[in-house]
Amino acid sequence: MEHFEPLREVLDKLAGIPDMVMAHAETWKNMAGALVTMTEDLYADLANDLPDWTGTSADGYRRLMGNNVDRIGGLSVLAATMAAATQAAGNLVQFTRDIVRDLIADLVARVIVWAVEAIFVVTIPVIAAQIVSAVLKWVGRILGYTTALISSLTSLKTLMGA
Repeated sequence: MEHFEPLREVLDKLAGIPDMVMAHAETWKNMAGALVTMTEDLYADLANDLPDWTGTSADGYRRLMGNNVDRIGGLSVLAATMAAATQAAGNLVQFTRDIVRDLIADLVARVIVWAVEAIFVVTIPVIAAQIVSAVLKWVGRILGYTTALISSLTSLKTLMGA
């Protein structure tokens, strides 16, 4: 189904694009790693910076830089949390996308079978009624899954305080 452009576009609009979400998660993960490295580097530099400097100014400088180390470390934790939350959102998108894709593929397959039956066996009004019934059923299920996805992502957004 992903190879048939119109259906892939519908799927992208209904359920999202998990690769894009996972790319954002990877970006957050990279940021967390860079911030950890900055924290470690700044801490090491602080420990080795101006070892002979003493007095009130030296103590104030070390305290200020210690606070900077703590704050950058906190930012690294925040970035790691955002990576985990974004990855969780990507998993939800992928799960919903798989379900919706399977439902659409099943519906398309059924319509094809009914169309072939209409040619050889059954009258067109019977087939039309089956198609309408199936479309309504599948649309309801797809709407249910996409609504659940939106609800889950909204809850995750609320949890993250965004």
